[in-house]
Amino acid sequence: MSIMISCSKKSKYKATLALFLVGILGLVGCNSIDDMKSDRVITPLPSSDEIITPPPSTLPPSIMVDDVLYYLAGYTVAIDVKEDEYLGLITSTVSLSFMPSKNGQSNYAPKGAPYVKYEDGMAVFMDDSWIYFEARNNNIWVCT
Repeated sequence: MSIMISCSKKSKYKATLALFLVGILGLVGCNSIDDMKSDRVITPLPSSDEIITPPPSTLPPSIMVDDVLYYLAGYTVAIDVKEDEYLGLITSTVSLSFMPSKNGQSNYAPKGAPYVKYEDGMAVFMDDSWIYFEARNNNIWVCT
């Protein structure tokens, strides 16, 4: 004994479509809005004025005087220097991503800072003290 069900083409199409949609929903799942929430915080992208760039590679703080690079030694010197004894002033600055390439240029000391010859190096007046910069091994900077 068999039962025969007669369906029109339109009914078969609707039945197939319904089964297809039920199958898709079964694969995707029915999540409520609460289930889709996560602990992650989504922050909007910054505007072009607020884009934060990663910190640049930094090179040693230094100054160039008479075509010689002098590197920050990391200490101050107690000297008393009059303005007429200045060897010169820092005339331009570059970022710590670059080494000074012109006389009177620094990647650390501010523009206008006076410098004097001191022992085998230079002393630069910054932040109310004389900071010592030293010449190093044939003035060659080697990246390792």
